[in-house]
Amino acid sequence: MEIKYKTFYGEEFNSEKECIEAEKIRMQRTFYVKIYSNPDLTETGRMLHLRLFRIYSEKIQKEICVFLIIKELKISLIGESVQGYGYQGHCYFSFIDEIEFNNPEPIIWGGRALEFRKYDVVIQENTIIKKL
Repeated sequence: MEIKYKTFYGEEFNSEKECIEAEKIRMQRTFYVKIYSNPDLTETGRMLHLRLFRIYSEKIQKEICVFLIIKELKISLIGESVQGYGYQGHCYFSFIDEIEFNNPEPIIWGGRALEFRKYDVVIQENTIIKKL
């Protein structure tokens, strides 16, 4: 029986060297993002939703991947401001590292912790392959 080497992502290889190389390439093409959205429009304007993403894309730039996700989630970029006065951003994002993705620090807004959800996404040719 031949020994199979399996990557963290489930791919199988016949040699340890091939497995490690595939894992390195995959890690270079994976990045992490947090997206805040849906501001409280009655008082503070603070964001009410936090989503954390692990994104894998072979060819598409990181920023374009983020905007594809924002479009898929139907989040508006700008909209009405607090109590209807003017306009404000309805979402913002920042790139984070794997450690922050795996162990996010709780964010306390208005006396309670902001809830968050995590997603794994694969994007190929401007299309989200793994649904949110």
